[in-house]
Amino acid sequence: MVEDATLNEFHSVEDDPPIDDTAEPEVRPATPTYVYLPRGVACDACGTVTQRRWTVDGDLLCPSCVEW
Repeated sequence: MVEDATLNEFHSVEDDPPIDDTAEPEVRPATPTYVYLPRGVACDACGTVTQRRWTVDGDLLCPSCVEW
């Protein structure tokens, strides 16, 4: 019967590149692509009050103004 090999036989921690613990990770806020408001809000392009708006080039647009 063959014995199982350990993971260290294939790769060890000494083979890994060094980790820079001093570097701050870059964190970017999430960008919404869709907004729903039950009371309705005006579309940034046409002014129509709608519950559903999609983000297009920084504006929140109603379904009629979004180019699908």
